[in-house]
Amino acid sequence: MAGYVQHAVAEDFSPTSPATVSLTGTDGGNGIVLIAANQGTEPLSFTGVTDSVNTYSPCVGASCNSNTVASGTQMATFFAPNVAGGSVTLSVAWTGSSGAIGLYAFEVSGVNAYDNGGGDVQPTGATADAGTFLTKYTPEIILAATIQPGSALSQGTGFTLIEITATFNDLLQYAIVPAGSQSPTGNLNGSQAWGMVAAAFYKIPPPPTAMIVSAAGCGW
Repeated sequence: MAGYVQHAVAEDFSPTSPATVSLTGTDGGNGIVLIAANQGTEPLSFTGVTDSVNTYSPCVGASCNSNTVASGTQMATFFAPNVAGGSVTLSVAWTGSSGAIGLYAFEVSGVNAYDNGGGDVQPTGATADAGTFLTKYTPEIILAATIQPGSALSQGTGFTLIEITATFNDLLQYAIVPAGSQSPTGNLNGSQAWGMVAAAFYKIPPPPTAMIVSAAGCGW
């Protein structure tokens, strides 16, 4: 069963590459999702995520990355399935000039593959909207992060609040969803540029077990 286990946050107004965020006591076989966000006046490119044990892959394309710049806001998502377990420190690298970097690491259970997602950045607005996308399996977990400094943020319809972060006041939320059309949103203060990404993960079903039929009793 897909589920949220824990998360960790690292936010810095004067970051240098690479920056780090740590999760403690992860369970072997679970997944780790890393959402990285840049709030600044210049574009940059997140180049990768590493730790000492697990392998992370970017959720590529517009479906899981929101790299269009709106007042410098950019976000990207990475995923490591079937982690080894234990405490890990994720190192996130980028190229280009950063303003403020937020790193949001999530441990999730019952999933081992990325399915679909969405993202957007806009110069202002009262509602963040990651767009509409389809999930193929039941259940899946959607993790979403919304960045927009302010104190009036709240989770979108159907989502559970994880945290409104202390340093940047960014919105972290999740939802367990069935297969079908998904439209993740978040409620904002409407006064500044925002960015949002949402990514859905599922468990690849095991291959069917081969049936062995005995010839005994068939008269051969």
